[in-house]
Amino acid sequence: MTLKKGVHVIYDLLLFIGLAIIYFTEAVVLMLIPRRYRAKSIKGEIALITGGASGIGKLIAIKFAKLGAHVIVWDINKNGLAEVAEQIKKAGGKCWTYCCDIGDKEAVYHTAKAVQIEIGNIHYPSKVVESKETQNLINQRSVPLMT
Repeated sequence: MTLKKGVHVIYDLLLFIGLAIIYFTEAVVLMLIPRRYRAKSIKGEIALITGGASGIGKLIAIKFAKLGAHVIVWDINKNGLAEVAEQIKKAGGKCWTYCCDIGDKEAVYHTAKAVQIEIGNIHYPSKVVESKETQNLINQRSVPLMT
């Protein structure tokens, strides 16, 4: 065995030991964290996504649908709404679209009421918004949804 080959063997052995320690530590930490604090399943939940006809909103809507959520998309772009609804339905998801300018408070009230009449309760961060709580939905629209 040459010196060069011996160095490679030692390098590979140290790399293996280092990675084994890292992955073992990760497994122990994950084992100690209760399952309820890990990633939450959104399968069957109803998610409201504003600005979901294009850009990041569209990608989030499609991702939520692929994860099993029923998606409600609000946007002012009617063509984009039709496109995202088609993509979600092709992927096997359930989607409702509403044309709404969220800069117009009255349009938001009207659309929120329509959603609650047609669909029912929607899941909002850490609570369910019931039809009598439309005001809470409107007042909390600036709360960041992704944490």
